[in-house]
Amino acid sequence: MDDRKRAYRNAVSACLGIVSIISFTVAMGRAGFGKPKEAGEQINIAPVLISNSIGHELKHMDEAQLRTYLSARGFKTDAILTLHELRRAVLANFYQGLFDSTSVRCGISQDVLFAYFIMEATKEGVESPMFMATWNPGGVKHRGVYSAYYAYDDCRQNGKAVPCAFENPGSFENAVELWASVFNAARYSACKDLPIDATCKCLEQAGYHSAKNYRQRARIAKSYQRYLSLCP
Repeated sequence: MDDRKRAYRNAVSACLGIVSIISFTVAMGRAGFGKPKEAGEQINIAPVLISNSIGHELKHMDEAQLRTYLSARGFKTDAILTLHELRRAVLANFYQGLFDSTSVRCGISQDVLFAYFIMEATKEGVESPMFMATWNPGGVKHRGVYSAYYAYDDCRQNGKAVPCAFENPGSFENAVELWASVFNAARYSACKDLPIDATCKCLEQAGYHSAKNYRQRARIAKSYQRYLSLCP
C-alpha cells in the first residue's frame, strides 16, 4: 500500500474527519467564525498527508454498503436518508481540517466554505477530477500563483465553450493559502461575520461566482454541523 492510500485509510479509520493540523486552528474553527490573518501575521500550517479523493475511493458503494461501512466506523447513519447525503457527510468530516484552516485565515465560516467546496469541487458527493488533480477547493481561476490546469467550465470564445485555466496549488497547504487569499480580497470584506444566508448572498453579489444560486449554497451550508455531529 503506498503512502497516499495508507494516509487515506488511516484518516477513514479515525472517523474520516480528524486530521491533525495544529490544535489552535481546529479549536478556533470549531468555535464558529474564524479570524482572518492580520497583515504580517504568520500562521504556519503543519504538513498534512491526506488523500484528496476520499469520496472517489468510496463511490463504488451503494447506499446500503456505504451505510454499513460508515456505521462500523462510528457514524450515526440512521440520521441520513440518502446516498447523496451519506457521501456529503463523508466529505464534511474528512475535509474538516481544510475548512477550519481556511476559515481561520479569511473569516468565512466553515459551513459556508463547505457549501462552496461542494458546489465547486464535487459532483454527487464525489471529488471532481480537477480537485483530485490540483487540490483547488474553490474552482479558483488561474492568476499566475501556481501552474495552470485546464478544464471546461464557463469560459467561452466566439460563442463556443473553451477550457478554462484554473490554479493548481497541488497540496493541502497551498490549497488553504490560495482559497483564503481569494476570500481576503477587499470586495468580500463585507461578507464576513454574517448569518449563512446573508454571507452566501453577499459573496454572490460581490462576484465570487456567476451562478445565481446562493440559496442552494446556503441550504448546503446549513447541513454542515449536522454532518459533523454524525461522527462521535
